[in-house]
Amino acid sequence: MSKQITSTELAEIVTRLLTDTAATGQLDRESHFSSFMTDIAEVVCNHCGGEVLNDAELMDDEWYVAIRGNDALPEDGAGIWADYDIDGELFSDDEPSLLPYQDLPGRS
Repeated sequence: MSKQITSTELAEIVTRLLTDTAATGQLDRESHFSSFMTDIAEVVCNHCGGEVLNDAELMDDEWYVAIRGNDALPEDGAGIWADYDIDGELFSDDEPSLLPYQDLPGRS
């Protein structure tokens, strides 16, 4: 029988991979970690709105990925990203949107 992983367990796995790679023995090369973090950010953007601007990068001993807004964000204009990097801006140049929020998977 296959392993049945709950949403809580999957969240724990992703958190461990992003925060404790030494303990997991996974994603030990910077290129692998960058790719994984970028992929996770893209999954969140695909389902909640926003766009990944670049691959995740290590700066000052911390990993970052840049996110910009698009019309796929909910009406408040920030959605899931609202509570993070309070000084950062999702919209800076009135860039065109790619996909309206209501057209995202699971939205009507």
